[in-house]
Amino acid sequence: LWTLPRAVAEVEAIRRALGLREVHLLGQSWGSAVAVEYALTHRGAGVRSLVLTGPFLSTPRWIADANVLVAGLPADVRRTIATADSTGRYDTPAYPECAQVRGNDEIYRRMWGPSEFRATGTLRDYDRTARLAELRLPVLLVAGEHDSARPETVRDYARRIPDARVVVVSGAGHAMVVDEPAVTVGAVRGFLREVER
Repeated sequence: LWTLPRAVAEVEAIRRALGLREVHLLGQSWGSAVAVEYALTHRGAGVRSLVLTGPFLSTPRWIADANVLVAGLPADVRRTIATADSTGRYDTPAYPECAQVRGNDEIYRRMWGPSEFRATGTLRDYDRTARLAELRLPVLLVAGEHDSARPETVRDYARRIPDARVVVVSGAGHAMVVDEPAVTVGAVRGFLREVER
């Protein structure tokens, strides 16, 4: 059940159950992959726009960005990450974890892997960058200034999508709607108002 096609099918099931003829889809992080896959596989199915926040659209890019971010960490943290990668032991107390993240760790490990810095799960080869030009609808990409979906990468995604827009939320990380809710929600609302005009 923990696959991208299943997640896309669930979006369609929700639309049908609610009778939604037209929708704006917002995907956060991995949800961006779901939104993009839905738009690519349901062309012309009433998707008015996409909002992709902290977008995960390519595992190779995500890992490359993670490596850049890890390189900026203190030496002792970098050593802890390197040791975990070489031994496969990610459950040590010294290993960095995302604060306040709750969820099903089994799903995360199955789909992604043992840590944010290492992809070994079912998404390890995921990459939609080559198909982003097929998105022929309004798209807003939002990144936090300190996002694990680095602003440079998000801008590159936008260059591949016809008429896409980018907003970088100053001072925010990957959870920009938590870090800077007024700015993030304001950007999304402004974009949706434009699309609806």
